[in-house]
Amino acid sequence: MNTHQFSLTEYYDQQQREQTAINFLAKLLAVKPEDIITALEIIEHHCEETPAYLTFFIPKKSGGKREIKAPVGPVKDLTRKIYRELLLRYPLNYHIHGFRPARSTVTNAKEHLGNNHLVNYDITNCFPSTPIDRIIEVYEWTVGKNLRQEGIPTEIVNTIIEILARLATLRYGRASTEVLPMGSPTSPALLNLVLNSFDIRLSKLLRQKGMEFSYTRYGDDLSISSPNEIPKYVYGIVPSLLGSYGYDINPDKTNFMHRGTSGKPMEVTGLIIGDNHLLLSDRWLKKAATIIERIASMKDPKGKARTTFRGIIGLARMVYDGELPPRLVAALNRVKQGYNKPQQLALLEELFNFTHIPSDESYSPSYQGISTLENIGGLEFDYLPDPTGINDDFFLPEQV
Repeated sequence: MNTHQFSLTEYYDQQQREQTAINFLAKLLAVKPEDIITALEIIEHHCEETPAYLTFFIPKKSGGKREIKAPVGPVKDLTRKIYRELLLRYPLNYHIHGFRPARSTVTNAKEHLGNNHLVNYDITNCFPSTPIDRIIEVYEWTVGKNLRQEGIPTEIVNTIIEILARLATLRYGRASTEVLPMGSPTSPALLNLVLNSFDIRLSKLLRQKGMEFSYTRYGDDLSISSPNEIPKYVYGIVPSLLGSYGYDINPDKTNFMHRGTSGKPMEVTGLIIGDNHLLLSDRWLKKAATIIERIASMKDPKGKARTTFRGIIGLARMVYDGELPPRLVAALNRVKQGYNKPQQLALLEELFNFTHIPSDESYSPSYQGISTLENIGGLEFDYLPDPTGINDDFFLPEQV
Protein backbone atom coordinates (compact mmCIF):
# COMPACT_ATOMS: atom_id res chain seq x y z
CA MET A 1 0.00 0.00 0.00
CA ASN A 2 2.75 2.43 0.93
CA THR A 3 4.72 1.51 -2.17
CA HIS A 4 1.68 2.14 -4.36
CA GLN A 5 1.10 5.54 -2.75
CA PHE A 6 4.73 6.49 -3.24
CA SER A 7 4.64 5.49 -6.93
CA LEU A 8 1.45 7.48 -7.48
CA THR A 9 2.97 10.54 -5.81
CA GLU A 10 6.10 10.14 -7.89
CA TYR A 11 3.97 9.92 -11.03
CA TYR A 12 2.16 13.17 -10.25
CA ASP A 13 5.48 14.85 -9.41
CA GLN A 14 6.85 13.77 -12.77
CA GLN A 15 3.75 15.01 -14.58
CA GLN A 16 3.98 18.38 -12.84
CA ARG A 17 7.71 18.62 -13.55
CA GLU A 18 7.16 17.91 -17.26
CA GLN A 19 4.37 20.47 -17.50
CA THR A 20 6.53 23.08 -15.78
CA ALA A 21 9.39 22.29 -18.18
CA ILE A 22 7.05 22.55 -21.18
CA ASN A 23 5.73 25.90 -19.97
CA PHE A 24 9.25 27.23 -19.50
CA LEU A 25 10.42 25.92 -22.88
CA ALA A 26 7.37 27.47 -24.55
CA LYS A 27 8.41 30.87 -23.21
CA LEU A 28 11.95 30.39 -24.48
CA LEU A 29 10.68 29.54 -27.96
CA ALA A 30 7.80 32.05 -27.98
CA VAL A 31 5.27 29.30 -28.71
CA LYS A 32 2.24 27.91 -26.90
CA PRO A 33 2.72 24.95 -24.52
CA GLU A 34 0.12 23.14 -26.60
CA ASP A 35 2.45 23.33 -29.61
CA ILE A 36 5.13 21.40 -27.72
CA ILE A 37 2.64 18.87 -26.34
CA THR A 38 1.20 18.25 -29.81
CA ALA A 39 4.63 17.71 -31.36
CA LEU A 40 5.67 15.33 -28.57
CA GLU A 41 2.47 13.32 -28.97
CA ILE A 42 2.96 13.06 -32.73
CA ILE A 43 6.51 11.78 -32.24
CA GLU A 44 5.46 9.40 -29.46
CA HIS A 45 2.79 7.82 -31.67
CA HIS A 46 4.96 7.73 -34.79
CA CYS A 47 4.07 4.75 -36.97
CA GLU A 48 3.26 4.01 -40.59
CA GLU A 49 -0.38 5.02 -40.16
CA THR A 50 0.33 8.23 -38.23
CA PRO A 51 3.91 9.25 -39.11
CA ALA A 52 5.74 12.06 -37.37
CA TYR A 53 8.17 12.11 -40.30
CA LEU A 54 7.39 11.53 -43.96
CA THR A 55 9.89 9.38 -45.81
CA PHE A 56 11.07 10.04 -49.34
CA PHE A 57 14.20 9.29 -51.32
CA ILE A 58 16.53 11.32 -53.49
CA PRO A 59 19.15 9.80 -55.81
CA LYS A 60 22.75 9.60 -54.61
CA LYS A 61 25.53 10.74 -56.93
CA SER A 62 27.23 7.37 -56.36
CA GLY A 63 24.08 5.40 -57.14
CA GLY A 64 21.27 4.22 -54.95
CA LYS A 65 18.98 6.46 -52.95
CA ARG A 66 19.31 8.67 -49.90
CA GLU A 67 16.54 8.37 -47.33
CA ILE A 68 15.09 11.67 -46.13
CA LYS A 69 12.86 11.99 -43.06
CA ALA A 70 10.84 15.21 -43.30
CA PRO A 71 8.87 16.14 -40.16
CA VAL A 72 5.15 16.77 -40.48
CA GLY A 73 3.75 20.28 -39.97
CA PRO A 74 3.59 20.70 -36.17
CA VAL A 75 6.94 18.96 -35.63
CA LYS A 76 8.59 20.89 -38.46
CA ASP A 77 7.29 24.25 -37.20
CA LEU A 78 8.51 23.59 -33.67
CA THR A 79 11.93 22.25 -34.67
CA ARG A 80 12.46 25.31 -36.88
CA LYS A 81 11.73 27.45 -33.83
CA ILE A 82 14.23 25.45 -31.77
CA TYR A 83 16.85 25.93 -34.47
CA ARG A 84 16.36 29.68 -34.74
CA GLU A 85 15.68 30.55 -31.11
CA LEU A 86 18.11 28.18 -29.38
CA LEU A 87 20.68 26.43 -31.58
CA LEU A 88 21.81 29.52 -33.48
CA ARG A 89 22.85 31.14 -30.20
CA TYR A 90 25.87 28.91 -29.68
CA PRO A 91 29.23 29.67 -31.32
CA LEU A 92 30.89 27.23 -33.68
CA ASN A 93 34.55 26.87 -34.56
CA TYR A 94 36.01 28.55 -37.63
CA HIS A 95 36.37 25.30 -39.60
CA ILE A 96 32.61 24.68 -39.92
CA HIS A 97 31.03 26.02 -43.11
CA GLY A 98 27.84 24.00 -43.50
CA PHE A 99 24.42 24.99 -42.21
CA ARG A 100 25.35 28.20 -40.48
CA PRO A 101 24.74 31.87 -41.30
CA ALA A 102 27.09 33.61 -43.75
CA ARG A 103 28.83 30.33 -44.69
CA SER A 104 28.35 28.14 -47.75
CA THR A 105 29.97 25.59 -50.04
CA VAL A 106 31.77 28.57 -51.60
CA THR A 107 33.35 29.82 -48.37
CA ASN A 108 34.22 26.20 -47.60
CA ALA A 109 36.05 25.68 -50.89
CA LYS A 110 37.80 29.07 -50.81
CA GLU A 111 39.74 28.02 -47.72
CA HIS A 112 41.69 25.60 -49.92
CA LEU A 113 42.69 28.01 -52.69
CA GLY A 114 46.43 28.05 -53.39
CA ASN A 115 47.11 24.60 -51.96
CA ASN A 116 48.50 21.80 -54.11
CA HIS A 117 47.46 18.65 -52.23
CA LEU A 118 44.02 17.70 -50.97
CA VAL A 119 42.21 14.84 -49.26
CA ASN A 120 38.42 14.67 -48.91
CA TYR A 121 36.67 12.44 -46.38
CA ASP A 122 33.00 11.53 -46.01
CA ILE A 123 31.40 10.33 -42.78
CA THR A 124 29.37 7.15 -43.26
CA ASN A 125 25.64 7.53 -42.49
CA CYS A 126 26.38 10.61 -40.45
CA PHE A 127 22.91 11.53 -39.17
CA PRO A 128 21.64 8.04 -38.26
CA SER A 129 25.03 7.43 -36.60
CA THR A 130 24.32 10.26 -34.13
CA PRO A 131 22.41 8.76 -31.17
CA ILE A 132 20.18 10.57 -28.72
CA ASP A 133 22.86 10.35 -26.00
CA ARG A 134 25.07 12.68 -28.06
CA ILE A 135 22.19 15.09 -28.47
CA ILE A 136 21.55 15.12 -24.73
CA GLU A 137 25.26 15.91 -24.19
CA VAL A 138 25.01 18.84 -26.62
CA TYR A 139 21.94 20.25 -24.91
CA GLU A 140 23.62 19.76 -21.52
CA TRP A 141 26.55 22.08 -22.30
CA THR A 142 24.50 24.58 -24.28
CA VAL A 143 20.92 25.12 -23.15
CA GLY A 144 21.35 23.26 -19.86
CA LYS A 145 24.43 25.22 -18.80
CA ASN A 146 22.72 28.55 -19.50
CA LEU A 147 19.52 27.64 -17.66
CA ARG A 148 21.41 26.43 -14.59
CA GLN A 149 23.37 29.67 -14.52
CA GLU A 150 20.04 31.49 -14.46
CA GLY A 151 19.01 29.53 -11.38
CA ILE A 152 16.50 27.16 -12.98
CA PRO A 153 16.11 24.02 -10.80
CA THR A 154 18.16 21.05 -11.99
CA GLU A 155 15.17 18.72 -12.32
CA ILE A 156 13.40 21.22 -14.58
CA VAL A 157 16.53 21.75 -16.68
CA ASN A 158 17.00 18.00 -17.08
CA THR A 159 13.39 17.62 -18.21
CA ILE A 160 13.76 20.46 -20.74
CA ILE A 161 16.87 18.75 -22.14
CA GLU A 162 15.00 15.45 -22.37
CA ILE A 163 12.12 17.12 -24.23
CA LEU A 164 14.48 18.85 -26.67
CA ALA A 165 16.28 15.57 -27.35
CA ARG A 166 12.98 13.77 -27.98
CA LEU A 167 11.95 16.48 -30.42
CA ALA A 168 15.24 16.19 -32.31
CA THR A 169 15.49 12.42 -32.74
CA LEU A 170 13.65 9.43 -34.14
CA ARG A 171 14.17 5.68 -34.06
CA TYR A 172 14.18 4.35 -37.60
CA GLY A 173 15.99 1.99 -39.94
CA ARG A 174 18.56 -0.23 -38.25
CA ALA A 175 19.11 2.11 -35.32
CA SER A 176 18.76 0.53 -31.87
CA THR A 177 17.96 3.91 -30.31
CA GLU A 178 16.68 7.33 -31.32
CA VAL A 179 19.03 9.09 -33.78
CA LEU A 180 19.15 12.29 -35.80
CA PRO A 181 16.83 12.08 -38.81
CA MET A 182 18.21 13.46 -42.07
CA GLY A 183 15.65 16.09 -43.02
CA SER A 184 14.81 17.69 -39.69
CA PRO A 185 15.54 21.45 -39.33
CA THR A 186 17.54 20.84 -36.15
CA SER A 187 19.67 17.91 -37.39
CA PRO A 188 22.44 19.84 -39.24
CA ALA A 189 22.87 22.36 -36.40
CA LEU A 190 23.01 19.60 -33.79
CA LEU A 191 25.54 17.67 -35.88
CA ASN A 192 27.72 20.78 -36.01
CA LEU A 193 27.57 21.07 -32.23
CA VAL A 194 28.30 17.36 -31.74
CA LEU A 195 31.40 17.59 -33.98
CA ASN A 196 32.50 21.06 -32.85
CA SER A 197 35.12 19.68 -30.47
CA PHE A 198 36.25 17.14 -33.08
CA ASP A 199 37.14 19.95 -35.50
CA ILE A 200 39.11 21.77 -32.80
CA ARG A 201 40.96 18.64 -31.70
CA LEU A 202 41.82 17.61 -35.27
CA SER A 203 43.15 21.08 -36.10
CA LYS A 204 45.21 21.10 -32.90
CA LEU A 205 46.70 17.67 -33.67
CA LEU A 206 47.72 18.76 -37.17
CA ARG A 207 49.33 21.94 -35.82
CA GLN A 208 51.22 19.96 -33.19
CA LYS A 209 52.66 17.84 -36.00
CA GLY A 210 53.99 21.04 -37.61
CA MET A 211 51.84 20.64 -40.70
CA GLU A 212 50.92 23.62 -42.89
CA PHE A 213 47.29 22.97 -43.75
CA SER A 214 43.73 24.18 -44.31
CA TYR A 215 40.90 22.18 -42.75
CA THR A 216 37.16 22.61 -43.29
CA ARG A 217 34.01 20.64 -42.64
CA TYR A 218 30.72 21.01 -44.48
CA GLY A 219 28.21 18.72 -42.78
CA ASP A 220 29.67 15.24 -43.18
CA ASP A 221 32.31 16.30 -45.74
CA LEU A 222 35.82 16.86 -44.35
CA SER A 223 38.61 18.44 -46.41
CA ILE A 224 42.30 18.85 -45.58
CA SER A 225 44.66 20.58 -48.01
CA SER A 226 48.25 21.75 -47.94
CA PRO A 227 50.78 23.46 -50.20
CA ASN A 228 53.04 20.50 -49.46
CA GLU A 229 52.43 16.77 -49.75
CA ILE A 230 50.08 15.60 -47.00
CA PRO A 231 51.98 13.34 -44.55
CA LYS A 232 50.77 9.74 -44.29
CA TYR A 233 50.11 10.05 -40.55
CA VAL A 234 47.15 12.30 -41.38
CA TYR A 235 45.43 9.35 -43.03
CA GLY A 236 45.38 7.56 -39.68
CA ILE A 237 44.59 10.52 -37.44
CA VAL A 238 41.27 11.41 -39.06
CA PRO A 239 39.46 8.02 -38.89
CA SER A 240 40.91 7.30 -35.45
CA LEU A 241 39.76 10.59 -33.92
CA LEU A 242 36.41 10.41 -35.66
CA GLY A 243 35.95 6.87 -34.39
CA SER A 244 36.20 8.14 -30.81
CA TYR A 245 33.02 10.12 -31.56
CA GLY A 246 31.21 7.03 -32.83
CA TYR A 247 31.54 7.73 -36.56
CA ASP A 248 33.24 5.91 -39.44
CA ILE A 249 34.90 7.19 -42.60
CA ASN A 250 33.46 5.95 -45.88
CA PRO A 251 36.56 4.55 -47.64
CA ASP A 252 34.82 4.59 -51.03
CA LYS A 253 34.46 8.37 -50.80
CA THR A 254 37.98 9.18 -49.60
CA ASN A 255 39.65 11.11 -52.41
CA PHE A 256 43.31 12.16 -52.70
CA MET A 257 43.98 14.93 -55.21
CA HIS A 258 47.14 16.67 -56.37
CA ARG A 259 47.26 19.74 -58.55
CA GLY A 260 48.32 18.96 -62.11
CA THR A 261 49.19 15.31 -61.50
CA SER A 262 45.97 13.49 -60.60
CA GLY A 263 44.40 13.81 -64.06
CA LYS A 264 41.37 15.60 -62.67
CA PRO A 265 40.82 18.95 -60.98
CA MET A 266 40.93 19.34 -57.23
CA GLU A 267 37.39 19.67 -55.87
CA VAL A 268 35.92 20.59 -52.52
CA THR A 269 32.16 20.35 -51.91
CA GLY A 270 31.64 20.13 -55.65
CA LEU A 271 33.60 23.26 -56.58
CA ILE A 272 36.80 23.18 -58.60
CA ILE A 273 39.85 24.67 -56.87
CA GLY A 274 41.73 26.83 -59.38
CA ASP A 275 45.09 28.47 -58.79
CA ASN A 276 43.57 31.52 -57.10
CA HIS A 277 39.85 31.27 -57.78
CA LEU A 278 36.99 28.78 -57.79
CA LEU A 279 35.27 27.38 -60.85
CA LEU A 280 32.04 25.64 -61.76
CA SER A 281 32.52 22.86 -64.30
CA ASP A 282 31.16 23.01 -67.83
CA ARG A 283 28.91 20.06 -67.10
CA TRP A 284 27.30 21.87 -64.17
CA LEU A 285 26.93 25.06 -66.20
CA LYS A 286 25.36 23.19 -69.11
CA LYS A 287 22.77 21.59 -66.85
CA ALA A 288 22.15 24.88 -65.03
CA ALA A 289 21.57 26.66 -68.36
CA THR A 290 19.02 24.02 -69.37
CA ILE A 291 17.17 24.42 -66.07
CA ILE A 292 17.18 28.22 -66.41
CA GLU A 293 15.59 28.04 -69.84
CA ARG A 294 13.04 25.47 -68.74
CA ILE A 295 11.92 27.43 -65.69
CA ALA A 296 11.94 30.75 -67.53
CA SER A 297 9.63 29.27 -70.14
CA MET A 298 6.92 28.74 -67.50
CA LYS A 299 4.12 31.28 -67.53
CA ASP A 300 4.37 31.93 -63.81
CA PRO A 301 7.05 29.88 -62.02
CA LYS A 302 6.45 29.63 -58.29
CA GLY A 303 7.81 28.06 -55.14
CA LYS A 304 10.52 25.49 -55.78
CA ALA A 305 11.01 26.63 -59.39
CA ARG A 306 11.76 30.22 -58.33
CA THR A 307 14.02 29.06 -55.52
CA THR A 308 15.96 26.86 -57.93
CA PHE A 309 16.16 29.66 -60.50
CA ARG A 310 17.56 32.18 -58.04
CA GLY A 311 19.76 29.57 -56.41
CA ILE A 312 21.58 28.83 -59.65
CA ILE A 313 22.23 32.51 -60.30
CA GLY A 314 23.15 33.10 -56.66
CA LEU A 315 25.70 30.29 -56.58
CA ALA A 316 27.26 31.33 -59.88
CA ARG A 317 27.66 34.90 -58.65
CA MET A 318 29.20 33.71 -55.40
CA VAL A 319 31.72 31.56 -57.24
CA TYR A 320 32.61 34.23 -59.81
CA ASP A 321 32.65 37.21 -57.44
CA GLY A 322 29.40 38.77 -58.64
CA GLU A 323 29.83 37.97 -62.32
CA LEU A 324 28.14 35.32 -64.44
CA PRO A 325 29.98 32.80 -66.60
CA PRO A 326 29.38 33.07 -70.39
CA ARG A 327 27.26 29.92 -70.60
CA LEU A 328 24.68 31.30 -68.17
CA VAL A 329 24.74 34.70 -69.87
CA ALA A 330 23.97 33.00 -73.17
CA ALA A 331 21.09 31.11 -71.59
CA LEU A 332 19.69 34.33 -70.14
CA ASN A 333 19.80 36.04 -73.51
CA ARG A 334 18.12 33.13 -75.26
CA VAL A 335 15.29 33.43 -72.73
CA LYS A 336 15.17 37.20 -73.11
CA GLN A 337 14.94 36.98 -76.90
CA GLY A 338 11.96 34.66 -76.60
CA TYR A 339 10.07 37.12 -74.39
CA ASN A 340 8.23 39.78 -76.38
CA LYS A 341 5.77 41.09 -73.81
CA PRO A 342 6.56 43.66 -71.08
CA GLN A 343 5.10 41.45 -68.34
CA GLN A 344 7.36 38.57 -69.41
CA LEU A 345 10.46 40.74 -69.21
CA ALA A 346 9.33 42.06 -65.84
CA LEU A 347 8.98 38.46 -64.63
CA LEU A 348 12.44 37.63 -65.92
CA GLU A 349 13.99 40.57 -64.10
CA GLU A 350 12.14 39.64 -60.92
CA LEU A 351 13.28 36.03 -61.11
CA PHE A 352 16.91 36.95 -61.63
CA ASN A 353 16.66 39.76 -59.11
CA PHE A 354 18.69 42.09 -61.32
CA THR A 355 17.79 44.53 -64.07
CA HIS A 356 20.56 44.14 -66.61
CA ILE A 357 21.49 41.05 -68.57
CA PRO A 358 24.78 41.62 -70.43
CA SER A 359 24.86 40.73 -74.11
CA ASP A 360 26.90 37.73 -75.20
CA GLU A 361 29.19 39.93 -77.27
CA SER A 362 29.96 42.57 -74.64
CA TYR A 363 30.29 40.21 -71.70
CA SER A 364 33.88 39.47 -70.74
CA PRO A 365 34.35 37.60 -67.45
CA SER A 366 37.43 38.10 -65.34
CA TYR A 367 38.13 34.36 -65.24
CA GLN A 368 39.19 32.88 -68.56
CA GLY A 369 39.82 29.30 -69.58
CA ILE A 370 36.54 27.92 -68.28
CA SER A 371 36.00 25.93 -71.47
CA THR A 372 39.14 23.91 -70.74
CA LEU A 373 37.17 22.08 -68.05
CA GLU A 374 35.01 20.28 -70.64
CA ASN A 375 34.67 16.58 -69.87
CA ILE A 376 36.61 16.91 -66.59
CA GLY A 377 34.27 15.85 -63.81
CA GLY A 378 31.19 17.92 -63.17
CA LEU A 379 28.64 19.00 -60.67
CA GLU A 380 25.24 17.66 -59.86
CA PHE A 381 22.76 19.35 -57.60
CA ASP A 382 19.52 18.47 -55.96
CA TYR A 383 17.76 21.79 -56.07
CA LEU A 384 16.20 21.71 -52.66
CA PRO A 385 15.59 24.82 -50.55
CA ASP A 386 18.07 25.35 -47.75
CA PRO A 387 16.68 23.18 -44.90
CA THR A 388 17.86 25.67 -42.30
CA GLY A 389 16.02 28.51 -44.01
CA ILE A 390 18.81 30.99 -43.29
CA ASN A 391 21.65 32.41 -45.39
CA ASP A 392 23.00 29.16 -46.74
CA ASP A 393 23.13 27.71 -50.22
CA PHE A 394 19.79 27.16 -51.93
CA PHE A 395 21.16 23.88 -53.20
CA LEU A 396 24.34 21.95 -52.77
CA PRO A 397 26.53 21.20 -55.78
CA GLU A 398 27.84 17.67 -55.73
CA GLN A 399 30.45 15.74 -57.61
CA VAL A 400 29.04 13.45 -60.29
